[in-house]
Amino acid sequence: MVERAAQQAGFAAAPAALVAGHDTTRFELAQRVALEPLDIAGEGFAPGDVVILNLSGAGRDPKFFPDPDRFSLERKPPKYDLGFGYGAHYCLGNALAKAEMVEALTVLTRRLRNVELTGPVEVKPTGVICGPEVVPIRFEARA
Repeated sequence: MVERAAQQAGFAAAPAALVAGHDTTRFELAQRVALEPLDIAGEGFAPGDVVILNLSGAGRDPKFFPDPDRFSLERKPPKYDLGFGYGAHYCLGNALAKAEMVEALTVLTRRLRNVELTGPVEVKPTGVICGPEVVPIRFEARA
């Protein structure tokens, strides 16, 4: 979003659109524990094995996401939004998480303008959810 001024302007006008746009949760990982013997695409898992779900990979599948590596406020929601899980694993805290994202991003867009990247974003993967560790930006404070 920082790379596209038009998206910044649209987001500043309606920060809730970012969260509702579903693109914020396409770039994550999740993990589960196999409860019974499991075979996925020829890979075997025994009960107790940890299975890492690369939602970031699923969220970049070009069959479902045109221009998959580009963040877009205009992107239509997918049939299944895996960012907060699905079915029995749907995140109970999703409403709170979305409300927190809206509030944080609303405050930031009120306080900052002309935001631009000044270097590469460094992502620190973890065992559960990954995200940026360093996002070098330049901005102007709003009066």
